[in-house]
This record gives sequence, structure tokens and C-alpha cells, in this order.
Amino acid sequence: AAGLIERTSDGGRSWRRQDAGVRANLLAAATVSPTVAWAVGAAGTVLVTSDGERWERRAFPEVADLVAVSATRATHATVTALDGRRFATTDGGRTWQSVP
Repeated sequence: AAGLIERTSDGGRSWRRQDAGVRANLLAAATVSPTVAWAVGAAGTVLVTSDGERWERRAFPEVADLVAVSATRATHATVTALDGRRFATTDGGRTWQSVP
């Protein structure tokens, strides 16, 4: 809720809160590596980190609640909206294409 992201580096024994820089509810996340992750949420919120610490918001072309994300690297991700539409990026979220 309200942009909360927590990170563990010890297998879940302890957690540390990170500043996501947004107030939107985050609804899904995907990790690519210990330092690369994507998070998505309400009203087209898309966040990405490439260092595991600082989250950067990416512009998204729709004001849709994003409920799922899958990613293969810091530049490649696919997100799913609540209504089932899917969008993909191959440039770190700078541009998005509709996916059938």
C-alpha cells in the first residue's frame, strides 16, 4: 500500500523499507536478479531498479491498474492491466507496445 517496498538480503530474516518515490498502491513485482526488479500498481505506476536500492518511475501510456509484471532484465518487461490488456517494453520502459 502507498508505495511500500521492502527488501531483504538475508533470505527473509529481516526486511528494510525502501523509498519508492510514489504513493500509489503497488500490486505486483518481479525480480530479475538480486539488484534488478520491476514493480507495478495503481493508475499505471511502473517502477524499476537496476541497483536494488533506488527506484525510478517509468511513464506508462495508460491510466490503468497494473496487476502483474514479468521481466527478463532491466530493459525487458511485460505488464498486465486489471482488464487483461498486456504491454511490453524492450527499452527499460521508455516506450510500450500492446501485446496480443
